[in-house]
Amino acid sequence: MIKDAGKGWADHRAPQIAAALAFFTVFSLAPVLIIVIAVAGMFYGERLVQQEIIEQFAELVGEEAAGQVQVVIENASQPRKGIIASLIGFSLMIIGATAVFKQLKDGMNIVWSVERAEGRIIWRTVKDRLLSLAMVLAVAFILLVSLVLSAGINAVSNMVDGWLPEAINTISITHTIVSLVIITLLFASIFKILPEIKIRWTDVLPGAFVTAILFSIGKSIVGGYLGGGGVASVYGAAGAFVIILLWVYYSALIVLFGAELTHAWTRRYGSLSPKKLEAEAAAASAPSKPAEHEPSPGSRPDSPPDAAPEDDSIPLADPDNEHPPEGGSANPARV
Repeated sequence: MIKDAGKGWADHRAPQIAAALAFFTVFSLAPVLIIVIAVAGMFYGERLVQQEIIEQFAELVGEEAAGQVQVVIENASQPRKGIIASLIGFSLMIIGATAVFKQLKDGMNIVWSVERAEGRIIWRTVKDRLLSLAMVLAVAFILLVSLVLSAGINAVSNMVDGWLPEAINTISITHTIVSLVIITLLFASIFKILPEIKIRWTDVLPGAFVTAILFSIGKSIVGGYLGGGGVASVYGAAGAFVIILLWVYYSALIVLFGAELTHAWTRRYGSLSPKKLEAEAAAASAPSKPAEHEPSPGSRPDSPPDAAPEDDSIPLADPDNEHPPEGGSANPARV
């Protein structure tokens, strides 16, 4: 299965798709973060949400790149002067925020070899943008859940730090597990919703879990290397931009490999495996059992439904009638 995933990753030109994803992600970063901060900030506070995002970027790509992200967010969130300028800015923000998920959707379709039907271009474009916007809102919701869980875990950690220091390791492990579960759910949503093919949640969960593990490992290794300052010093003023671009490129490679792994799992063991498809085809082609006739009320179950009852009685002659009717028998029947 790993071999099939690697072959598909190479055949579908994952590095080129990842490069396109990195390009769209960098230019969609500001509008995506603004929407995420606005949605999650309604429940948790915009300043706290922005601070948490900057801290996460600092862990991933270093303090300098995180500072540049903060500058981008502040510049992009400044109000526009005039209604027309505000409407244009809002429209461009929505288009920019959904561009990265539109590109990611195209990448998922390439992995699954989905050929899009021609026609209805306008409706398909609107549908893709709405789906991409829904994914942005889903990211905001997942971030909100992550913030709430992290706050709860930190509160418990501070509570037990004074009288139960040995429990800190357990709490740290719990925090890692919770983060892994949240990342797995995020990748599972991407693998399940974006491709234009019907697959089940059980098909995407194994690949999403492996992708989350690879992402977490790479977050420490690649993030430590990029945040060390070596790359930034080479590119000078553009160093922060290059660091973010490289980090997104690596993340896109991991996501595409996870999609290929999900594809291989589904074809080999999941709902699109030969055994499952043969079983479904056999069940669909099996002749249906004819419906049994329901007997009418008062009739015997073993009698024909519409059969007239047989008359086995012998007609009796009228004892008071001594003269039989014409054509009748002269001797009446005796019982």
